[in-house]
Formats: sequence, C-alpha cells, structure tokens
Amino acid sequence: MAAGCTESSQPLKRQAGEKPKATMGARPVFNPDKPGASNAARSISQALQIKRGKSALARQKPTLALTHLRQALATLPGSPRSAEIHLLMGRAFDMADQAQQAMVAYEKGVAVEPSNPAGHYLLAHSYKASKQLGRAYASIQRAASLAPKVLVYQFDRVTIELDLGRKKQGEQSYRGYEKLRNDYIAQLKGGQDPKRLAATNALGSVPSDPVNIRALLDALGDKNPALRTAVAHALADSGSGDATLRKGLSAQLAVEKDPGVARAIRTALGKLPLPPNKSTP
Repeated sequence: MAAGCTESSQPLKRQAGEKPKATMGARPVFNPDKPGASNAARSISQALQIKRGKSALARQKPTLALTHLRQALATLPGSPRSAEIHLLMGRAFDMADQAQQAMVAYEKGVAVEPSNPAGHYLLAHSYKASKQLGRAYASIQRAASLAPKVLVYQFDRVTIELDLGRKKQGEQSYRGYEKLRNDYIAQLKGGQDPKRLAATNALGSVPSDPVNIRALLDALGDKNPALRTAVAHALADSGSGDATLRKGLSAQLAVEKDPGVARAIRTALGKLPLPPNKSTP
C-alpha cells in the first residue's frame, strides 16, 4: 500500500500574509542590486580563495588550486567572478593533465562571460589539443575579434588556419600579425615607458617568433631598469630554447649593476631550457 502523508509529514500551512521561511542551509545567490552585509562578507571570502588559488597555480600546485577555486565558487554562487574562477580551474586542470575537465571548465567560463577574449583563447587551445580544429578556429576567431591588439591571439589564429589547410587565409592573417608585431617593436624602441612595457609583454607572448626574441634582446641593455626587468621576465616566461637568448642574458648579467634586474636575469636563466650537455651559467 502506498504510503500517504501523515499530519506530521504534510507541508506546514502558513497563516494569511505570513512570509515563507528560508530553507535551512540554502545559500542565496549573489544579487548585485542587494549586496547586503552577508554578500559583502562572502565576496571577501571568495576573493581570498581566488587569491590562494592563483598562488597555488603560480607554484605549480594544481590540486591545491582546485581546492581553493571550488571553495570560491561555492562561497558565492552566481557572483561576477564566476567566469574568472571557471577559467582558473581550467588552467589548473590543464596543469594536472586533465584535458577533458579543462575543456569543460573553459566552456563554462565562456558561457558565463562570452565577451571575455581570454576565455575564448584558452578554449581554442583546449579544442586544438583535442583535434577539434573547427571549434578551435571558431574560438580563436572570437578571441581575435574581441581583442584585435593582442599579438598572441593573432599569431595562434595563423597556426590554426594552417593546421586546417587554409593556406591563403593563413598568409593573409600572418600579414596582419606581422604588421601588429612591427608596431609593437617600434613602440618598444621609441614609445613612452608605459607603452614600451606593454610592447615588451606583447612580444614576449609569442616567443616562437625569432624576430620578437631579437627585439627583446636588443632592449635588454636599455637605460631604464624597469624595462630591463620586464624584458628579463618576458624572456623567462618564453620557454624559448634559442641559444642567442641565453647568451644575451648572460652577457647582460655580467655587466648589470642593478640588483633587481640581476635577480630577474638569473631567474630567466634558471627557467630557460638548458642547451644539450651544458649547465646553467
């Protein structure tokens, strides 16, 4: 016999005009129009978890990063930082060699914030790694259209077009990349310091282009120590095995008088791949 509702198991009847009570344990969704004190506290807690997640990623600890990022997502569901959290989780999954989970996380990030070019860029790389070149191309096209001045987006669009066998399209896109690259090189040589720093970061994002490496090495001896430091960081993050890069850094280190720049150069030398049968200078 089917069990019926007893008096104790039936929903409680409310008196007229009585407001329903919140379900115990329910976590309210972020409401930007009514942030309130509790939402403010959760926003602070979420920000701390995101910061810890980023720190763990920087230390190459993806499992720890995912722990913090999952907590950040649960702390304030529907917050304005949800897309950022999903993209960071994707990076952590990538670092942990969990490609499928990374792709899902990137897709969630893009779905939450479709106007974020970085999300489309990360998703393009994820699709490309899984041999979904059509999807990769759609994503890199979206990233490049949202942020046409980001050099690495333009470069990777060329590589995906060539992978798809679209040679003419790739050649046309490369001309656009080349023009943008040359603009950044000119800016690095003769622009104002903030723009020169931006150009350094842009050129460092495409280390497989030897023209970029040469331009950065030329700037390594600049009189501005902040720029020299930025160049060293850009070269450190390039992962380039170009022999001239290590030689140029070593030569600058031998004459460098600024302690901060010298530290940055040593860090770069420590990060770069060693040439065969040679030790770090």
